[in-house]
Amino acid sequence: MVGPELSSGQMKSFAPHSFPAAVDEIAAGHFSLAQQILLDAGLRHSTEGHRLLAVCLAELNDLERAIQILRRLARMDPSHPFVLYDLAVLQFRTGQWASAVQTFRRALQLKPDDLDSAVFLASALRLQGNPVKAQAALAQLLERNPRDNRILEGLVLSASEAEDVESILPLLDRALAVRARSPLAFVLAAEIHIKHGRGLLACDYLRREGRMSLAAIDSIQLYFSLASPAYSVARQKKLVSRWVENYLPAPSQDRPGIRSARSRQPLRVGYLTGEFTRSPAHYFIYPLIRYHDPSLVNVFAYHNRSYADDRTRAVRRLSSEFHHVSEWTDDQVIDRIRRDRIDVLVDLSGHCDDNRLSVFRQRPAPISFCYPNYPSTTGLPEIDYIFTDRWIDPHGSPSKYVEKPWYIDSGYLSFTGIPDAPPLSPLPALKNGYITFGVLQQTLKFHPGVWDCLAGALRETPRSKLILRSSCDDFDNRRSVASRRVLHEFESRGVSASRVELGGSLSRYDYLKCRDRFDIALDTFPFNGQTTTCDNFWMGVPTVSLAGQTHVSRVGYSLLSRLGLEDWVATSTTGYIELIVKHAQDLTRLASLRRSLRATTQKRLNPKVLAKAVERAYLSASGRL
Repeated sequence: MVGPELSSGQMKSFAPHSFPAAVDEIAAGHFSLAQQILLDAGLRHSTEGHRLLAVCLAELNDLERAIQILRRLARMDPSHPFVLYDLAVLQFRTGQWASAVQTFRRALQLKPDDLDSAVFLASALRLQGNPVKAQAALAQLLERNPRDNRILEGLVLSASEAEDVESILPLLDRALAVRARSPLAFVLAAEIHIKHGRGLLACDYLRREGRMSLAAIDSIQLYFSLASPAYSVARQKKLVSRWVENYLPAPSQDRPGIRSARSRQPLRVGYLTGEFTRSPAHYFIYPLIRYHDPSLVNVFAYHNRSYADDRTRAVRRLSSEFHHVSEWTDDQVIDRIRRDRIDVLVDLSGHCDDNRLSVFRQRPAPISFCYPNYPSTTGLPEIDYIFTDRWIDPHGSPSKYVEKPWYIDSGYLSFTGIPDAPPLSPLPALKNGYITFGVLQQTLKFHPGVWDCLAGALRETPRSKLILRSSCDDFDNRRSVASRRVLHEFESRGVSASRVELGGSLSRYDYLKCRDRFDIALDTFPFNGQTTTCDNFWMGVPTVSLAGQTHVSRVGYSLLSRLGLEDWVATSTTGYIELIVKHAQDLTRLASLRRSLRATTQKRLNPKVLAKAVERAYLSASGRL
């Protein structure tokens, strides 16, 4: 990142009395015309004229010629600070960081109080790979210019790259104390902490920034809390319930009555969500709609995302009625649901983006369910039931939900499979002579406990290697701050960085194909994988998981148990490492699973079975069974 504070460096102003016609055209943005005026005028030895010409060339993206002109001017008149500044700016814009540092320093010798040159110099130092020097220079500048947003933003970036993330919060506190307003600095700080797996701290920055609504920030916090070991079942329920009470309107007492149980008409089931688009959730949501029996269920789809794609169109084709409601008010959505005479309304979003929990709060249908695409309670007592299974919620265990749990005997998750997936590959350990572990997860799911287990698995499995990929594209650059931080997590735990390979996001096909190099996949905890784990199965890669107490921490257990792989689930971090080591030693079984897991997944996570079970739930809750 070049740095938003300097994303488009401007050259210094020029004398208005020189070449006034060209100056006017430049001010109007007519750079080709200004260039022609200057050339027609005959520049001879005019420093100002050549500077204007360089400006025109730079704006016309002929940066190389502009730099040549300014270098020549700098040799002819080395004491002209504006020429040096203009040259340094263009060197900066073309990524010539070392040259830009030297030229900005020369310009500052001539004009020591030039703040623009000083800020640019610090950013060039950071981009050159000297974030500590940049941070020190910017800290001095901030003392004299406490409200300068460019300095504040540059300091946030420099502190991050200098691996001094802890200094960011007091820095922004001080900025607020002097009433400096740099929303971008706070957003940058939040992004940095999300990349470093500190999602909850990122929410603090967004609150301090003050532009995003508290409801949106606290909703983000709900999601990040799922990945934190500090949040027990009780604490998560309390957090979600507080969000509902703080940010949703009071519930309506008016609720439509249930239609007569004698009705022979199909149930009118409404699905309200923002997930009818190409997203991981679609693999779990689409089967509910695709495999409904139309003699039992008429589907009404309420799409709450601003855009549509091929997946949206697929849902539309399967629906009796389809409404795009993202621009509708709650009252309009509620009115439509009631006019559609919906018997059962189903939430498919929870606290994910583009939810309409505010509509569910007003009880627009006689019966409501939540399908936990968001793997926790919605916190709404107005939603009657939430789907679960005996692995997520063993019978007799304390309730994790505000809603009443509705058990699906075969398991509440299904998987449609991936028709265009790469073919299965042989077990790589048979060729390599060592085990390769794979982790494919968002950075927010990593914390010290996960690093301990991953490093422990590598230590206890001789010659093994780990491939860790994330949506953080900084991982594609092994020298990036994010990559260095992850590698440090392993080195500080006695594992050589040479045994860890990092990578960023991939195309869908390549994301699946990269599993050709995995022998065993490792799950995160307490935020287990869901789509990722099913994708692993489809590519013949078994996953070791750690089951906790929260819903999200038992998803791996539910999926693995249904595939007959209960012995791949641990209940403690010690047991997690022991299971990894045990399974890494059994190449015969790994090779067998490589060949069989796809077919087993297709059979035991059958979406048709789930659709029938869900239909029975709707009929039973509506008094039809």
